[in-house]
Amino acid sequence: NAVIEYNKEIKEVYGENEHVVAIDVYDNKLKTMEKRPIDGVFLAIGHDPNNSMIKGSVPLDDHGYVKMRERSQESLIPGVFAAGEIQDPTYRQAIVASAEGVKAALDATSFLYSLGFNVAIGKKLDQHFFETFSDDKIELDEIYENEELDKRVFQAKGLVLLDFYSTTCPACLKMLPYLESVAGKFKDQVTILKVNYDKVRKTIFKTLWRQHDIKVRRLPSLLVFKDGKFVEMTGKVMSRKELSAYVQQFLDE
Repeated sequence: NAVIEYNKEIKEVYGENEHVVAIDVYDNKLKTMEKRPIDGVFLAIGHDPNNSMIKGSVPLDDHGYVKMRERSQESLIPGVFAAGEIQDPTYRQAIVASAEGVKAALDATSFLYSLGFNVAIGKKLDQHFFETFSDDKIELDEIYENEELDKRVFQAKGLVLLDFYSTTCPACLKMLPYLESVAGKFKDQVTILKVNYDKVRKTIFKTLWRQHDIKVRRLPSLLVFKDGKFVEMTGKVMSRKELSAYVQQFLDE
């Protein structure tokens, strides 16, 4: 039977061997936290359009959806296009949103050409929108033992990134070539190492947890260290450009 619980928030999801085993549930009314054993979590994003970024700038209907111009992906503001649930109160399906994204791109292209945009202008603007990468990639070294972890991470000088991944994790495999490319770009400034969740000795996880209070609970997980000290951990799946900017921020500090 399904039970609806109000005033509850999931604060943490715990996993073992790539399976959910428990969650932390916070009662925002009673201000209490409860850890519950559970073997699955399904996320729902709700039905309220996420319009905070455009509210007040783009005309919305009474329910918060972007008002559209006839049978197109153009809003009532020329040059502003929308796709997906932000303007669709009816279908709200991923496949519909994807198709609308293509339509919005075509509408935007037509709009730009109507203003005089052409291939020559596009080439001049490329340098302002795209970060160039060389073909140089560095094959990332892999860590298996605590001794390697201590020497190459906690005793290392400079910036070190530690990538926890699995060969059965699509997001992890998507990130690996980007990490190799970024390692090539910053080869004299950053060391990027990888840890295969499926092969590494479990003592590494215990060492991170018990000695350094670092808990790797999801894949992919990218840990950042500077001069041997833990800085932060992220599970965000980034593009090569986003990953490059992410690394650059630590170099600029």
